[in-house]
Amino acid sequence: MYAVLEEFAGRAVTQARVDLDVRKNYSITWYYYVIKKLTMATSLKIDDTLKNRVHHLASQRRRSPHWIMLEAIQQYVEREEARESFKQEALASWAAYKETGRHLTSQEARAWLNTWGTDDEKAAPECHE
Repeated sequence: MYAVLEEFAGRAVTQARVDLDVRKNYSITWYYYVIKKLTMATSLKIDDTLKNRVHHLASQRRRSPHWIMLEAIQQYVEREEARESFKQEALASWAAYKETGRHLTSQEARAWLNTWGTDDEKAAPECHE
């Protein structure tokens, strides 16, 4: 069996040919194609201290340094996306408040939240001007 990578319409395509001996009289050849998602190599310049820390952590976790760095980047991006989403939601709430003036006071919100998890849990109070 062998695999050949080729570029096809901007995608990495794996072509594999499988030769099977059937009763040792003849062989059957199957072809199949798998479209793979292209990944792009990216270079990071890090100092030797950080590089050594990554390698040390990787060996402790029995992971590759690549896996450690990829995981760190993914977690950072997810955290920053969540932070940006929270910020955008707050800005939208502020704009709605400026437009309508509808709100709850902190005392109203606190009184409602204090009922959570009790037998007398209240529904959310209505906003007012």
